[in-house]
Amino acid sequence: METGRIIVDTSVWKKKGTPVPLTDVLIAAIAIRNNASVLTLDKHFEKITSVSPLSLYHLE
Repeated sequence: METGRIIVDTSVWKKKGTPVPLTDVLIAAIAIRNNASVLTLDKHFEKITSVSPLSLYHLE
């Protein structure tokens, strides 16, 4: 998946008033490109997984 597509997909949330920070989008894009997982406490990544193949592990 291209970084640009992820950024375009996440722009929908910005219009709805629930934006995902660009830094989170870039981290997700790099992880996807490198077949890596993201380990996080950040809830924004859940939104990104709904539009991408991001592998996500949540810390609690």
